Amino acid sequence: MSQAEWWCSRSLEWWAAHITAVYIGGAVLVMGGRFEELMSLKLNEIGDLSAGIFGPVAFFWLVLGYVQQGRELKLSSQALATQAEELRASVAQQMELVKATNRTLENHENSLEPLLQIRFKEIVAAYNEDGHVERHRFSIENSGAYCEHIKIFIVDESETLVARFSSFAAASEKVFSVDDLLNADKLFSIKVSYFKANGNSGFQVFGAWKAWDEGWWISINKKIHGEELS
Repeated sequence: MSQAEWWCSRSLEWWAAHITAVYIGGAVLVMGGRFEELMSLKLNEIGDLSAGIFGPVAFFWLVLGYVQQGRELKLSSQALATQAEELRASVAQQMELVKATNRTLENHENSLEPLLQIRFKEIVAAYNEDGHVERHRFSIENSGAYCEHIKIFIVDESETLVARFSSFAAASEKVFSVDDLLNADKLFSIKVSYFKANGNSGFQVFGAWKAWDEGWWISINKKIHGEELS
C-alpha cells in the first residue's frame, strides 16, 4: 500500500481522535510549562480556562457528529433505494410468474373444452300427441375433449330444452330432433351446455337461420362471444 493510499484509508473518526489527542496533548504541555501560574488561578479563572481549552474540542466533535449522521443517512438512503429496486424486481418477477401460471391454467382449461359442431340433416314428417309435425333432425359432433351432462336448447324469445345426453366422448356424433321450428325466415340460436372433465361447466352457442330455397333448409354458424363464425 502506498503512502497516499494509507492516508486515504483512514476513517474520519480515526483522524478526529488523533487530532483531538494532539490538541489535548499540546494543551497539557502548554499548561505544564506554566504550572505555577496555573496553580495561582482562581476557581472561576480555572473554569474559563477549561472552557477555552475543551470548548473547541466539544464543538469539533459536535460538527463531526453531524457529518457522521449525514453520512449514515446517505448510506441508509442508498440501502433503502437498493432494497426498493430489489423489491420492484421481485414484484415484477412474481407478476411474470403469475401470468405464466394463469396462461398454463388457461391452456389446461381450454384443452378440456369439447369442440362442437352442429349440422342440419333433414326435415321429416312425423306424428306426436298433437298430430302431424315437421321434425327437424340435426347432428352434433365433438372433435374436442370428453364432456357430460349435455343439454341442448332452442333459444328464440325463450329457452326450450330439446335434447340431453349423459356423456359425449371425443370424436363422436349424436343426433337430435326438434319439432315444429319456425316456418318463416327468422334468426334463432342453439345453445349447448355441458360439464367438462374437471367438473367446470361451459356452453357453446350457434346461430341458426331457417329459410326456403326450393325446400326448407337451416344454416348454422358457431358463435364466439356473441359473434358468428362464418
